[in-house]
Amino acid sequence: MADERNDPLGDVINLLAAPLAGSIRTYEQFRKGIDELFRAVDNLNTTMENLNETAERVNRLLADVEEPVRAMAAVPHRIDELVGIMGDMSRRLGPLASFAESAGGMFGLRMPTAPSTPVQPPPAKKAAAKKQAPAKKAAAKKASPPKKRS
Repeated sequence: MADERNDPLGDVINLLAAPLAGSIRTYEQFRKGIDELFRAVDNLNTTMENLNETAERVNRLLADVEEPVRAMAAVPHRIDELVGIMGDMSRRLGPLASFAESAGGMFGLRMPTAPSTPVQPPPAKKAAAKKQAPAKKAAAKKASPPKKRS
């Protein structure tokens, strides 16, 4: 019964194979770790390229949008400037408007001073309109038939 474990060659192989098998397993784990590290670095490179492209697109978009936004910010200042110019122009054209009104008075025209004031037609047109109106009324009276009484 003592002969069951008495294989010296098997014992030597087992003594050498056990550390060798462990070393092979360790080497395989190391190789897998290195492969995963390379994949992680590749993924990181791809992510960084995507982020760089996105940053470039955002920069282009901001460059396109920035100028109109700045122009819109200047609009209130320009509106104030326009209102000032219009007021100045109105003040400067005041004497010209009064001169035009005086000149129109010489020809029998009146310039409207407010939107509610109607413009007066020349006197010649009024006389022609008065002459035509009675003719129409007379024609209308002749056209109506006399009423019969029973």
